Amino acid sequence: MEKVLIIATLWPPNSTTGMYRTKGFVNNLRQSGYEPVLLTLNWSGTQSEQDYIIEDYNGIKIFKVSHRESITKRINKAFEKKFGVIRKVYNLIDKVLWTKGIWAFQEYKKIFRVSKIVMKENPGIKKAIIISDPYQLYYIGYYLNKKYGVNWIADYRDAWTTMEFNEGYTPESRIAVKLRLWLESDAEKKWVGTAKYVTSVSDHYSRRISELVGLPYKTIYNGFFESELKLYHFKKSSGKIVIVYNGTLYVNQKIEIFLDGFKSFIDSAKHVDIEVRFIGAGNSIESCETISKHLKGYEKHYYISKRVSKLELINEINNADMLLLVSHSKKYKGVATSKIFDYFASQKPVICCPGDGDVVEKLLTASGQGFFANSSKEAEELLSSLVEQIQKDGKIKYDFNFEETLKYSRENQTKEMAALLDTL
Repeated sequence: MEKVLIIATLWPPNSTTGMYRTKGFVNNLRQSGYEPVLLTLNWSGTQSEQDYIIEDYNGIKIFKVSHRESITKRINKAFEKKFGVIRKVYNLIDKVLWTKGIWAFQEYKKIFRVSKIVMKENPGIKKAIIISDPYQLYYIGYYLNKKYGVNWIADYRDAWTTMEFNEGYTPESRIAVKLRLWLESDAEKKWVGTAKYVTSVSDHYSRRISELVGLPYKTIYNGFFESELKLYHFKKSSGKIVIVYNGTLYVNQKIEIFLDGFKSFIDSAKHVDIEVRFIGAGNSIESCETISKHLKGYEKHYYISKRVSKLELINEINNADMLLLVSHSKKYKGVATSKIFDYFASQKPVICCPGDGDVVEKLLTASGQGFFANSSKEAEELLSSLVEQIQKDGKIKYDFNFEETLKYSRENQTKEMAALLDTL
């Protein structure tokens, strides 16, 4: 099998959402004739005195690089409320340096150093996938291309300088944002310009990145592991109607629209025992405050937890009658949240409130799971209709399209990535 180098910072025991994208490629590329070699960070509690250790993962070599927070991050934390001007100047110097490939203060400099060792030990490597963020990793792709002739794919979990969220800052911060984007977009065009393809998690992201760097693109969705399909099942009737939201809530997700509709439904249907469970939202103080503020007086109708393990999450979803998805609104296109693919695997009905008029609605419509509301009134009416179905028939009626959703398994999305590797 031909070796392919994968560079990504996230790998177990790290269990954040982005890790599963890397794991999907590593687990499944062999099926397409590629032997992955992974260069990543060591997320175990104890760090090796050496720059890296090598571990075996089902016969696959994993180079785990020891790391600690960058000097810049440590300074910013230690002096969070002091020396504001000095810190801003220091951060600007650091930004200028790393966008020019000088990583004096960067926590990722060891990965760069170890990438040379990986190439020395594996001289046959001529192809690579580099997964961001952090976007500094793309400098390694640039270097490997220039030094070793490696053909590589720039895989974006999130857009970099083309991210529309960059346009939503306050007037006071716009100068700083414009300066950052100017520095970073120059680096993005230079580094990623040496890749052969760009890939990202939605057509909107992929297309915008492609236009910036002048490269062909392909959308590789996040997906779900087919092995997880057997772990999901439909809820046994318990009397209480349960809605589950999975993950973090961000400031541009207008959860208030659903919450106001949820309250109105409860007020009009006091006999209904209903609860919405926010699994993972508890990691954010702001999310907790938003939910508790809007549902004040309705405490028995909601529950908030911090992030849980994947198996615990699956158990929560199994005990739900329906799932909740809050898009990033129609202002922000292309945000194909990874939780949608967990929802695919569950095969359960999904309330999407509000919709995005884009990829989220497209995916949920194709799967047959989506029920959409764009105002609090629509959310109230939708809840009334869905709850009535549950009370009458014991379930919600919808036509789930299994064949359509199977396209988005990590196994099939990895085949799409492998097809690009074949052309390098």
